[in-house]
Amino acid sequence: MNNMTALPSSIEAERGVIGTILNNNQAMDIALELITPEDFYRENHKVIFKALVNLHEKNAAMDLLTVSEQMKDGLKEIGGITYLSQLMGAYTPTSSIKEYALIVKDKSNKRKIIKIANEMMLDACNNSSVEDILNKAESKILDINSYKDSEIVTAKIVAMNAYEKIEENYNKGGGLAGLATGIKSIDNMTGGLEPGDYVILAARPSMGKSAMMLEISENVAKQGKSVLIFSLEMTKEKLMNRLFSSLTKIPLERIKTGELTSPEWNKLADAANFICQQKLYFDDKGGQTVNEIRSKSRKAKLQYDLDLIVIDYIGKIQGQGENRNQELSRISDALKNLAKELKIPIVVLCQLSRAPEARSDHRPMLSDLRESGSIEQDADIVITLYRDEYYNAETEEKNIMEAIVAKSRDGKTGTVKLYWDGNTQRIRELDYVHEGSYNPEIFGRGE
Repeated sequence: MNNMTALPSSIEAERGVIGTILNNNQAMDIALELITPEDFYRENHKVIFKALVNLHEKNAAMDLLTVSEQMKDGLKEIGGITYLSQLMGAYTPTSSIKEYALIVKDKSNKRKIIKIANEMMLDACNNSSVEDILNKAESKILDINSYKDSEIVTAKIVAMNAYEKIEENYNKGGGLAGLATGIKSIDNMTGGLEPGDYVILAARPSMGKSAMMLEISENVAKQGKSVLIFSLEMTKEKLMNRLFSSLTKIPLERIKTGELTSPEWNKLADAANFICQQKLYFDDKGGQTVNEIRSKSRKAKLQYDLDLIVIDYIGKIQGQGENRNQELSRISDALKNLAKELKIPIVVLCQLSRAPEARSDHRPMLSDLRESGSIEQDADIVITLYRDEYYNAETEEKNIMEAIVAKSRDGKTGTVKLYWDGNTQRIRELDYVHEGSYNPEIFGRGE
C-alpha cells in the first residue's frame, strides 16, 4: 500500500464518542451496541475505550478520576490527565453519540477491507489457490457485512409481529405455522419448519437419510420455495440420479446405467424438465468448514432468497483439529446461529454412532446424539429414521420406514410410519386398508 495514503479514520468522531461518555455515562450503552475498542484507529483512544468498558462492566462511574485510576501506569502513554481533560471538552449532545459511533464503525470496516485486500495479495504471491483466497476473503467480508444494530426490541413490537403471524395463518385457513415438508404426518407433529429452526435428521447408515433429505427438498421446491443443498458426501450428479429415480419411479440402478425403455426415456425427460423449473441449488464441494458453509449460505440467501438450507451431513464438516466432540459442538452452535441469522430453517443430517446396534431394539434414541457434541441441546427438531427390515429379514413391516420425531420444541413427539421404496428412493405416506397392511396403489397419489 502507498505509504502516502492514510488509512480511513475519523479522529474527531473517536474523540466525540469518548468525550460524550465521560460527560454522560448513559451514552456508553448506546456506544457498546455499535463499536468495540478494536474499532478505534488511534491506539490511545483504543486503550481509553477499553478502560471505559472495564469500568462499565463493574457498574462504576466513568470520569477523569476513575479512568485515570483504571489506567494507572498506562496513563502517561495515552497523554496523561491532560489529554483526558481535552477529550471531555470534545463533548457532544448524547443524541449524537450513535452518529459518531457509526462513523467510527464505518472507518473501522473500511480498514478491515483494506487489510483483507492486502492479505489476498500476499496469499496470491504465496501461490495459494484462487478458490482458497476467495473463500477466505469472502468469509471475512461477509462477517463485516453481517454487523447489525441492536436486536433488542420492545414487547409491543414482538407482540404485534406475533399477532400478525397468527392472523396470517388463520387467513390461510389454519394449517402449518412453518414450511411444509410435504410429509403430512410429520408436519402434523412439528407444525412445519419455522424460520430459524435448526432441524436434525439422524440415523444409522442405510436407513434412508439422504432419501428423506431429497424428499423434503423436492417437496419444498414444489411449493415454489428456494432450497440450497450442501452435499458433502455425494456428488450432485448422484443426488440428481436419485431425484430422477424418485420422480419417475424407475429403479435407481437402471437410471444410472441408462438401460431404459422408450416410455421410460420420456419419463426421464419430463422429470429433468420439471427439475429445471425448480429453485433447487447444489454445492457438493467436499471438506468444507463451517465458515465456508456460513459464507456461502449468506451469499446465497441474498442472491436466491433462500427458504431452506439442507446439509448432508454434519460429520463431513471439517473442524480445526480440536477434540471431535468439541468440534461438533462448535459446528452445531454455528449452524444454529446461522439459521437464526438468516431467518430460515436449516436441516442437518447426522449419522448416529453404533449405540443402537448394541441394543436388542435397534431404534435410535434421542440420547444417541449425546456422543455428537451439543447437537441434541441445540436442535429445535430431531427426527430419527429406522427400518426394521434392515435388521430383521423376517419382519412383517417390509418397505416401512419409521420417522421418529424425538424432539419438537413447539410440537408433538412420536413415531409415524411411511412407505419406503429403496429401489426408487421414494418415501410416501402409508394408506392403510386395514391394520398392519397398506395399499400400494395409493403410492404416488396427488402427484
